[in-house]
Amino acid sequence: MADVTYTVPNKSGSYDGDMVVKQYTSMIIDSGDTVTVDQPCRGLFILVQGDCTINGTLQMSSKGGFANPTTAGGSDNNAVDSNGLRLPFLTSGGSSSLTASNTLFNGAGNDARNILANFRTLSSNGDIITLVRQGANGGASQSANNVGIAGSNGSTGQTGGGGSGGANYVGNSGAGAYGSCFAGGSGGGSVDNNGSVTGGTNWSGAGGNSATGHGAVGSGGSGNPQGSDTNTAGDGIFTPDAEFGQGVGGLIILVVKGNLTVGSSGKILARGGSRHCSRNGTGQWIASGGAGGGGNIVLAYKGTYTNNGTVSADGGRSPRVHNTHSITGWNNGTSTATDTYSMEGGAGGNGTLEHHNFAWFLSQGITGTDNPNKEHYNFTHKFFENSRINSNQFSDLEPVLKKLEVKSLLRIKANLYPRTHKIIEHEFHIDYDFEHKGALLMMNTNDGFTILEDNTKIETKENRVLLFDTSKKHKSTSCTNQNYKTNIIFNYF
Repeated sequence: MADVTYTVPNKSGSYDGDMVVKQYTSMIIDSGDTVTVDQPCRGLFILVQGDCTINGTLQMSSKGGFANPTTAGGSDNNAVDSNGLRLPFLTSGGSSSLTASNTLFNGAGNDARNILANFRTLSSNGDIITLVRQGANGGASQSANNVGIAGSNGSTGQTGGGGSGGANYVGNSGAGAYGSCFAGGSGGGSVDNNGSVTGGTNWSGAGGNSATGHGAVGSGGSGNPQGSDTNTAGDGIFTPDAEFGQGVGGLIILVVKGNLTVGSSGKILARGGSRHCSRNGTGQWIASGGAGGGGNIVLAYKGTYTNNGTVSADGGRSPRVHNTHSITGWNNGTSTATDTYSMEGGAGGNGTLEHHNFAWFLSQGITGTDNPNKEHYNFTHKFFENSRINSNQFSDLEPVLKKLEVKSLLRIKANLYPRTHKIIEHEFHIDYDFEHKGALLMMNTNDGFTILEDNTKIETKENRVLLFDTSKKHKSTSCTNQNYKTNIIFNYF
């Protein structure tokens, strides 16, 4: 497949249109080629009957549309259900029930609705992937002499919020906004010595406008469209992010009946964008707006999944500010304008990546020494153990391994604890009987705990990492306010 840009059907202006739906018997995106859409819209839905190999780029970065899912829209003229967009998948270990119907994709357009009508109805025999109707919150407005705040990361199936703008000297910057099931949130505008700054528009609308009361340079927030810039100093240059644009992350749904392979040069991207700015010869009186929130990626496959490339729905990078026109853009994450009155906008919040066909295995008992019963059991997935990779999803954890600076792995294991009617504390245990490092990555926020040997209770917060020596006693608990509690434990040197 060479470079392909799909035409969005039922366009409504320059920033909205129906979900694009494509079906193939097999699909290969060659290295160097990009598959995307011609304008922001309500998503890209691809179904492949055979194998799918991605060595190029499947791209929905800055392609999320401006659409309020609570009001009638799309060619079907419906609002998205309050439960969000839902996809039912028949699975061997699933226990969920859901009637397949075109109404599951109300608001996405007639083509997408027709596809959902042909899905299988679930009767305690499958899993449901849900895309939350409203995205995560944007970053809060900032007072003078503060960088912008990043948008909130999305929970499972939720897009990321837009970042707030940077604030210089006097005044409050524009806040970031929330997005929708179709797109990440928009960024707020920057401010420099007051002025009519605005925040991002909810539902992935316009980015916030930059404002100033004197000679300065400031970029607007990412969105649909990008917020207006300020260039009262006269020497400003504004640059969209070269890799991810200056909009908000969109939605990719890829359903593959065979094997799904992302090669070493392959990319599946639904990232938010950002807008960098520079002045010529001074690092003062310059600020950038907030970045766009990340979108959503759903990967469903019947065969194997191999990822040696990049799959990301991260929010836009914090926009850089520069003191010379010879340096523009992201610049490897470095701003060259570092004077007192130079403030960067906040990054966009991360959207989510969801896998369907992730195997969980019943574990009778939690610690291996307790007595299995109706409250002391869980489900596990071992990514790595006994010096070998045991999971097709192992490569998804490589960024975490780099962050932890792992020299040698002992084990990586995911745990899923079903909800109980009251908090159940499991027995104290150790992971290995020799000193080593442990990192517990918490996957969802709930009212459960991790309890250390001295009875210190660590609350469970999504994306929190607890670093400790797991040769020391510790124990887990169940939760009561979510359907399950999940985490991933890394044992390593």
